[in-house]
Amino acid sequence: MQTLVTGGTIDEEEVAAALAVVAAVLESEAAALAQPGAPAMPGWVVGARLITQGLRPTRVPTLPRWHTIERLRRAERASTGIVGQ
Repeated sequence: MQTLVTGGTIDEEEVAAALAVVAAVLESEAAALAQPGAPAMPGWVVGARLITQGLRPTRVPTLPRWHTIERLRRAERASTGIVGQ
């Protein structure tokens, strides 16, 4: 792994701390993906976030991830085209 730091005066300790934080976040996300049976957050929290974003919460067979939420958002805006008129 090669790290290039430009601009400003940054100590090696600051760079090491930043890289440690990034590594910890990536590790926690990988651990969350490795355990698909454990819910990341309660369903009511996910539903509340969807309602806040103007989406209609639905029950999906998989854990709601951002790609699932984005797909649902796009599907809600989709039209049936000329057939739906």
